[in-house]
Amino acid sequence: MTEETPTKIILKKNKSEQGGEGCTYAAIAVTIALILVSVFAGLAYFNSSRSWLFWTITAAALLIEVLFVYLAVLMSPRNNVHEATVSIDLDTQQATRIEKLNSGKIQKYSLRLEQVSRISIHGEDAGHRLEVTLDSQNSLPLKVNSDVFFDPEPMKALGNKIGKLLKKPVVLKITDQGKIVSEEIIQDNKQE
Repeated sequence: MTEETPTKIILKKNKSEQGGEGCTYAAIAVTIALILVSVFAGLAYFNSSRSWLFWTITAAALLIEVLFVYLAVLMSPRNNVHEATVSIDLDTQQATRIEKLNSGKIQKYSLRLEQVSRISIHGEDAGHRLEVTLDSQNSLPLKVNSDVFFDPEPMKALGNKIGKLLKKPVVLKITDQGKIVSEEIIQDNKQE
């Protein structure tokens, strides 16, 4: 949290939602494996009567490598969020999330505070992630924060702080493969 006043909360998270590095490492491992396979398998046939097998193995390895490089580029983390700033401001009656992607693009999401019906702390049991959102009946939820599900207390504290600021209920919802396992109100902030 970078700023907290009686009428405003601003959160800034660097390198949030990291991922995609595994895809790059997999592409490198596949490249090395294909080079080794084509060299060792192909060399056995290079100076034999079946030298055409060397070229067949080499061509197949190159095609597979091109496919893996294409998939690695397609699944690269360029569209992952590098930095996210969320502002919840009672003075402007607006909640805003600005995301800076690894590619350099900037995405902005906004939600009028009068549309917020509750603050949701959603945990996907299989994914072991918690996400705090501002839920609305008429709009898509506005994502405030997400983190690994090891200790839910910091996310509950954040949800409760936002709930008090907006005078909205805070709900903890756990799902497993999209099906609700449990849902409970952990803080009921009555509007004055």
